[in-house]
Amino acid sequence: MGLFDDVRNWISDSVHEYNLHEPPYSIIFLVIVSITISTLSALVTKKTVDLDAANKNFKEIQEFNRQKKVAMETADRKLWIQVKSKKEYIQGLQL
Repeated sequence: MGLFDDVRNWISDSVHEYNLHEPPYSIIFLVIVSITISTLSALVTKKTVDLDAANKNFKEIQEFNRQKKVAMETADRKLWIQVKSKKEYIQGLQL
């Protein structure tokens, strides 16, 4: 807890020292904080998510949805059985 408390105290002291808690500086401070958090989140996501696998899964899900739509429109029993057999697999991919 020591490091967390030190960082929190440093931020609190800086905010009050430079009057970042009063308008118009508070708005600028919030914008900077939100941009920083968004950027860090995007960088972490980019580093941790396998984009090739995600794209492959997305294409499989699209193909499944296309087959499901065709099966519903044509009432093709054989295609509907294929769709039902893939349903659990696709639900796992969507998670």
